[in-house]
Amino acid sequence: MGSGGVTRDELRVPEHAELICTLLHDGMSLNKIGKMIGTSESMIRLWDREDEEFHAKYARARDGWAEAIAEQLIDLADAAREDDPALTNAYRLALDTRKWVLSKVLPKKYGDRLDVEHSGTVTVVPVDYSQAVLEGDPKLKVLDLEPTEFEKTESAV
Repeated sequence: MGSGGVTRDELRVPEHAELICTLLHDGMSLNKIGKMIGTSESMIRLWDREDEEFHAKYARARDGWAEAIAEQLIDLADAAREDDPALTNAYRLALDTRKWVLSKVLPKKYGDRLDVEHSGTVTVVPVDYSQAVLEGDPKLKVLDLEPTEFEKTESAV
């Protein structure tokens, strides 16, 4: 990285791996972590993709990150005060943003669940529309049905 930042080789040391994973596990954003150690978020993600050992640590830290963000939701909700509308809106934004991110990062755990349950029965009744089509029933215009050649010859018989 230019302008005094940490180079790739300087970044990929055990001390940085430990620091990155600890801070991430505690809920800090990867962007803030990168700025703290003098690199970019994309450089850390590249390290994650290219190094299996770091990837294993990073994956565990990312799980901890999600739990830390969930805990932050509770703290933010508890700290919100209804007597200050501007502050309440700021807390609401912080809460909603964290909830949205969690639902996208870990949808199975934090996403919306759709429970679709059907009870009862379904009865299928066959309907012959050929006569209605031949008579030009206006209700069938929605279906955009035209009589087939076979239906035309059948009704002529």
